[in-house]
Amino acid sequence: MTGSETPIQGPPTWRIIVAFGVVLALAAALVVVTQGSADTIAAPGREETSTPSPAETSPDQAATIVADTEAALRAWGWFAATGEIAAVEGVFAEGPQLAQLRNEAEGLRNSASGLPPFDFALVEPALTDVGESRAVVRSSIRMTRPGTEPADFRWDIEMTWDQAAERWRLYTVATVEE
Repeated sequence: MTGSETPIQGPPTWRIIVAFGVVLALAAALVVVTQGSADTIAAPGREETSTPSPAETSPDQAATIVADTEAALRAWGWFAATGEIAAVEGVFAEGPQLAQLRNEAEGLRNSASGLPPFDFALVEPALTDVGESRAVVRSSIRMTRPGTEPADFRWDIEMTWDQAAERWRLYTVATVEE
């Protein structure tokens, strides 16, 4: 090697993590820009309905919506660790979020970090929009897993009522800009 040659070096691990975070943030921003706000525009293929205010929601109904949201996030954590799409199919509705996870499943199965699953915890969830068949849970999300740095998000989680299963299912997630 001569004095003018530079040895080849790979990128530092922290740069890869930062780059991944930037790509994830840009993808979320693109979804918000192209889809509009979940509070004002119905998702494609869905009709807007008049909705009672969250204040009109009974405590039991609110607890059920939050519990079903938590179940969907637990399944998402399992999926993120394993790439097993079956983990989310019972708690996600047919919609944009499930479609995205189906697209990611094969890549995750091939490169998944394995168990334990990620934990997506709701931090101070609030119902911002509730109707007969649609509810939006706004919450900070704390993603943790042993051996990894925690990550924090602020999401509107749109849940949809599945009459046949008698449960709320996760339809889509939008990043909340504050």
